[in-house]
Amino acid sequence: MTGVHFVIATLIIHYVLSNPSIANGIAFCCATMLSYLLHTVWSFSAKLHGKTLFRFVVVSIVGLLLSLTIPLGVQYLGFSALISTCAVIFLLPPVNFILHNFWTYK
Repeated sequence: MTGVHFVIATLIIHYVLSNPSIANGIAFCCATMLSYLLHTVWSFSAKLHGKTLFRFVVVSIVGLLLSLTIPLGVQYLGFSALISTCAVIFLLPPVNFILHNFWTYK
């Protein structure tokens, strides 16, 4: 999902809209659609269920908020849009894994 997020965000930033927060928000939503299916069935060997879907969406919303705000903070510190996207893809996966492991799929 990280690669999907990075490619989509980078393409949007370079070809559509130079706003990294919006680009990362869109990329996050696209990656999340694929993520629920793959993480539920493969990573956590769980069944697709309303309870896990709800929790996954809650964790995804937290992730979305992070993917929208991290670039703002990174750019405020004077770094480029590319660095802000890298910050999102390095910080978001560990946060998501911890939340899913200890809450979504429990």
